[in-house]
Amino acid sequence: MKKIDLGTFECTQDDIDSVTSALKSNMLSAGPILDKFENDVARYHNKNYGVMVNSGQSALEVAIEMTKVRLGKAVLKIALPATTYAATLWSIVRTNCVPVFVDVDESYVINYNKIDIGDDIDAILAVDLCGYISHPPI
Repeated sequence: MKKIDLGTFECTQDDIDSVTSALKSNMLSAGPILDKFENDVARYHNKNYGVMVNSGQSALEVAIEMTKVRLGKAVLKIALPATTYAATLWSIVRTNCVPVFVDVDESYVINYNKIDIGDDIDAILAVDLCGYISHPPI
């Protein structure tokens, strides 16, 4: 896998030509290029569908809505770290779910030992932060 350093960017002439073609198409947010991208991503992951969204928050909202469908609940109680990005909280609020803040550990990621199972948590929205990976204890 190629390492991508922070603050650098490399592209090929094919990349430049693709961007130029997209700009000239007058279809910057929808159209055949987006359809191809969604289909390519779905195929890469062996899925039937792929969905392009405009931001990480939108991706979280889609994931939460899919979790609601999967669990058959209109409202979820979702645990999230007390120290996180605003998009994490807003994705929960915008999907009409209930955020349940959980203390963090020394690396500022959710402390799984602090989740109160008596809160009837439906889901955990774990967030990697500052280079630290949020993973449950083994």
